[in-house]
Amino acid sequence: MKRNPSVQEQNASTRALIREEALRPLDEWLPLILSSHKLEAADGILIRGNWVPTPDYMFTGCWLTRDQRFWEFEYLVDSITGELIAVEKFVDVTDTTNVSRHNPGYGMSYERLALDVLAELRGSPQLVATERIEPRLTKVGAGRDR
Repeated sequence: MKRNPSVQEQNASTRALIREEALRPLDEWLPLILSSHKLEAADGILIRGNWVPTPDYMFTGCWLTRDQRFWEFEYLVDSITGELIAVEKFVDVTDTTNVSRHNPGYGMSYERLALDVLAELRGSPQLVATERIEPRLTKVGAGRDR
C-alpha cells in the first residue's frame, strides 16, 4: 500500500516545482512588461506561468517581487509574428494572497513556499539574503506549459 506523503514532503515537492518555474528562462516580453510597471526581472521570480492556446498566444502567470508583492498578469502575443498584442491584466493581488505557514491538511500555502524560493534565489529584505541569479531571456513560446 502506497503511503501518503507527509506535509513536509508535500511542501518540499511544491517548493521544488516553484524553484523550477522561477529558474526557467523568461520569454522576451515579460521583462518589458515588468519594466513598464516599474518592476525589474532581476528583483523577482516567476512563480506561476502558462501559455494558453488561443487564436494567438495568451501567457498568464504570477510574478513575485523582492519586496514580497504578488502580481497576476495576462498578455497576448501574435501567434505568427511573435509580437506583443496587449497586456490584458497586470494586478497587484498581494492583499488577497494566502501566505500562511499553517494551512490545515497541507501545511504552507503555495505563495508562502514561493516566498521561501524568492529568498533563496533573489534574497529578500525580510527573509534570508542569498546570491542573486540573473534571469535569461528566450524567444516567445519557448516556455513550457504546466
